[in-house]
Amino acid sequence: MTTTLRLYRNHDLDEVVQLWYHSWHHTFPSLRHPEPLDAWKTRFRDDLSKNEIIWVAEQDGQVVGFLGLRERDSYIDQLFVDPQFHHQSIGTALMNKAKQHAPGGLSLDTLQQNRVARAFYERHGFHAVSTGRNARNGQPDVKYCWKPVQTSADRRELKPSKRAIMAQPLPSQETLSEQWRVLLLTLEKTAQSYFLSGQLEQALQLLQVGIQLVHIPEVTPREQARFKLAYGNMLAIKTNFENAPVENALALLEEAKQLAMTIADDQLIADALNGIGYAHYVAASNKREGDPHMLLAYFQEALERRRALHDDRGISESLFYIGLISELREQKEFAHTSYTQSLEIAQQHGYSREAFEALRHLGFFEQAQGNFSQAQQYFTESLQQLEHAGIQVYLPFAHVVLADACLAQGNVEAASSHCQKALDLAPKMNIKKALIFSLLSSGRICQEKQEHAQARGYFEQAYAVAEAIDLKYAMQWASSALQDF
Repeated sequence: MTTTLRLYRNHDLDEVVQLWYHSWHHTFPSLRHPEPLDAWKTRFRDDLSKNEIIWVAEQDGQVVGFLGLRERDSYIDQLFVDPQFHHQSIGTALMNKAKQHAPGGLSLDTLQQNRVARAFYERHGFHAVSTGRNARNGQPDVKYCWKPVQTSADRRELKPSKRAIMAQPLPSQETLSEQWRVLLLTLEKTAQSYFLSGQLEQALQLLQVGIQLVHIPEVTPREQARFKLAYGNMLAIKTNFENAPVENALALLEEAKQLAMTIADDQLIADALNGIGYAHYVAASNKREGDPHMLLAYFQEALERRRALHDDRGISESLFYIGLISELREQKEFAHTSYTQSLEIAQQHGYSREAFEALRHLGFFEQAQGNFSQAQQYFTESLQQLEHAGIQVYLPFAHVVLADACLAQGNVEAASSHCQKALDLAPKMNIKKALIFSLLSSGRICQEKQEHAQARGYFEQAYAVAEAIDLKYAMQWASSALQDF
């Protein structure tokens, strides 16, 4: 029977994950992987399919094997063949495809007890170089590397002739589309890294470069939608941080949603709906206006779609925003339940950013009821989530709410320490809203210390920054504080 290799497509998800999960347990009948099938699906959809090139082996329309290659370091992350199709050279075909794609060398890890796989890799020229322990299942593993063997003839061919270069076939449409996918994904991931380190403008500059490229014919509608979604979300964050106009963000997010609907990509549709809801929310929040019921509809539809997709991170995120909108609608108990559910999912799966947001707003909830000690516990844990994950961009916000909680309990020294950290970080990261909150908190701390001249100076600075970005509610807060003088 003929086996064909092709690139992975979104509709392969369920079939590939079932093969992956059952092949692993067939290989290790004495082991039970600690993660359930749904976690494998989430990992494949959210990580492997987005960060690796995946080839699928197919016979008569049935997926019988796959290989996932992480291109940035030529690492074979996964290689599985359906046990019913062993001994048909399917694994060899997939391995040869990876070698063709990464001719300079490959590496991989496999469990030490997997004798069949180890023999297969060694037959294909791999050599064991080190041992360790698999981070996911805790089993001892072994690292293998492959390097091509160069003959004297190979070395003579290292510098091809002009005729040989001219004779090379042109890349196919599929190859070009895949190369564009990798390029745009690299831009997106690099922009995200800049953002998480507190460099929003650098992130936006990278995304602005990419958005000029998405209409090239070889860029697929899915990659167009994905990149527009990433850029739109980042622009919405800029709206949140400095009251920037939201229109460009909304336009990109709407375009992403329309593209996603055209190609019937449920994940992208759900993500775009959540992004549109967030953009509307931050714009309305900055102006202290808007219809919370209208905003709620975006997050509810996103949640329904994400539940159908078993997208745990997305479910946690949507539950958080539903809590946020419910709180605006004075549905306090429902809001608290939504925050708690969001937090439980985030903590279960290790989603630090989602856990940070849920913890922070549970802290606000306690603070509003005068439970300052409980609020401080939530705020402290939210700060720890950021520090553990290395997410720097939200640190100023985390420190300033802790400063306010400490001050409310009369711990001026701890409040001063947290506030100073926020005051140091916010201008370095150029986060205007965090700077305003830090200045207002510094003013209140100085008032508590009876340092009235310094307090007035902080409030005046807060008013000036708020006025510069036309953040009227913050201007009102600063103005009210200045009336005490």
